[in-house]
Amino acid sequence: MKQNLLSLLRALNLLHFADRINFMRQQLLNLPSNRAFRKNFPDISLPPDYLMYESFSLNYEQYYVASRNASEAIADTIKKHLKVKDNLSVLDWGCGPGRIIRHMSDFFPNASLYGTDPNNKSINWCQENLNGTYNTNSLEPPLRYDDNAFDVIYGISIFTHLSEEMHDAWMAELLRVLKPGGIMYQTTHGDATKIRLNSDEVRHFDDGNIVVRGKVVEGHRIYTAYQPARYMNNLINSHGGVVLEHISPVEKKRIPPKDIWLITK
Repeated sequence: MKQNLLSLLRALNLLHFADRINFMRQQLLNLPSNRAFRKNFPDISLPPDYLMYESFSLNYEQYYVASRNASEAIADTIKKHLKVKDNLSVLDWGCGPGRIIRHMSDFFPNASLYGTDPNNKSINWCQENLNGTYNTNSLEPPLRYDDNAFDVIYGISIFTHLSEEMHDAWMAELLRVLKPGGIMYQTTHGDATKIRLNSDEVRHFDDGNIVVRGKVVEGHRIYTAYQPARYMNNLINSHGGVVLEHISPVEKKRIPPKDIWLITK
């Protein structure tokens, strides 16, 4: 029922309006707990509400605690494949308002941390409030970095909001700035998320094709792409990447978990 409603709103070009209404609803629902969090943890810097909502949710405690837990899990997964351990250069591609990167110094000590994102407001907030080096990028490549610049690159639910054309462009660009032997960590919408697709989309997905729901601003949280494993393997290999590990969760949750890809070159 929910997916049918979203499809209708998308067709009527009302999805951005509906998303803004949902944002205001989340503000009201979380107001008491968020006020309590501010009072109990006044020294924790948090981004403006809409920047937070775009990147996660509007519950301050969940935003901070869940993001730290996610950062640790990401770092632990990457470390299993890393050969170089010290003085790492780490890029958060699509860092938003720093949800993940703000915690990464705890799990990659002495690393040089970089964040890039197309949202100027998010980048400005990160520059003013977090450690690390931040800059903006466009929806399309290139990034402002030299070839072979990073030991580690991660992107949390970034490909999930891009067109098929941008999948090709960005996979090539990210592999350009990844060092040989470096590790890239990306999340996608895999098999666990097929429950969100209609029957025609499921057939397209099962045939190994990317499914893209557009008709909204590309890169926004409501622009959505679903990537079957066959498509991702072909995409990575076609740009000279090597899949080290593909983690495809099967557990059933209210919010279906994303696939994880560990890539090197």
